[in-house]
This record gives sequence, structure tokens and C-alpha cells, in this order.
Amino acid sequence: MISFLLAGFVSNLWRQKETFPERLQERMQKLKVFYQLWKFRRMAESLNHLQALVTKMQLGVPVRENETEIQSYLDTKRALAKNWPFMWTVKGVRDSKIEVDGDY
Repeated sequence: MISFLLAGFVSNLWRQKETFPERLQERMQKLKVFYQLWKFRRMAESLNHLQALVTKMQLGVPVRENETEIQSYLDTKRALAKNWPFMWTVKGVRDSKIEVDGDY
């Protein structure tokens, strides 16, 4: 199936006015991303797990075989460290000035 898609991409590139190598490289990059997403889709247990796997791919964190949703979530959280956008620590909620951890 991938060879069929690749043949379609290459034949379509010949009809374009732009330079062939640049367009081929763009198409190959898209094909790599679609293949990676297809693998993640088959691997994911839920939509949230798929989102965690894609986030790991974007952060450059390696994805292991048979990885659970919890492991993916925790790896993403560790990779983001201080920039984690969820569940900030809030201190002194009764004071006039509230302290919040994290970069926002």
C-alpha cells in the first residue's frame, strides 16, 4: 500500500511546475508523519493515549513497544518538567496574593 501511495506522489510531482527534489522531499516527510501516526493509532488504547504518543513524538521522547497510557502520560510530564501546563501548584489561596508554580 505504501508503494502505491509513493507512486501516486511521484507521478503527481512530475506534473507540478516546482522543482522535483524539493516537492519529493516534502511529500516523503508527510508520508513519514502519516506512517508514524498510523503506527500510533494501532498502538493507542484510547484517544488520550494517541494524543500522548503524538506529544512524545513532537518532544523527541522515544516511544516503547506495548507502552500503556499511564507510562506515556508520565513520560510526557517528565519531558515538559517546569513547563507542564496542567495542575500547577497553588500556595496561599487565602492570602491577598496567590503564588502559582510554573511558567505561564
